[in-house]
Amino acid sequence: MRSSFAEEMLSVHDNTCSGYRFSGVDRQLVLETEYPCGSEKEGQRSDIVFDEVWCHHLESVQEGNIIFDIEVVDLALVENEFRGVFERLKNYGWPRLETKDDTLPKVIERHQLNVYRIGTSYGLEGFVLARSVSQTNREQDAPFNGG
Repeated sequence: MRSSFAEEMLSVHDNTCSGYRFSGVDRQLVLETEYPCGSEKEGQRSDIVFDEVWCHHLESVQEGNIIFDIEVVDLALVENEFRGVFERLKNYGWPRLETKDDTLPKVIERHQLNVYRIGTSYGLEGFVLARSVSQTNREQDAPFNGG
């Protein structure tokens, strides 16, 4: 089942993503975004916060990333689209499984995770397996602390 993040939250369509930070200790991933120039909300900054992150994969990160949408999708869509990443990293403990006989669908069900697909018009794209996501407005740039 697909549902648009934009339907549940403030819209992120065409926001630029200026950076992101991940804390493995807190299991939190934050995308720092801003409404684009020329829009009615120009300069409004917000953080997209994924909590209880199980695993994530972001690629094509560059200056000027433009987010198209964040959607809840089926795991199969992400596994198919990022098949090479799953194949390449499976022998290195990624994504993390809890038992020898475990599977990612079992982990998702057990921990009540969602699969969030980050679609972009330009630059950064990927996915996040996490319990929840929220959007918060911020008045100033968040300091990058490297983790």
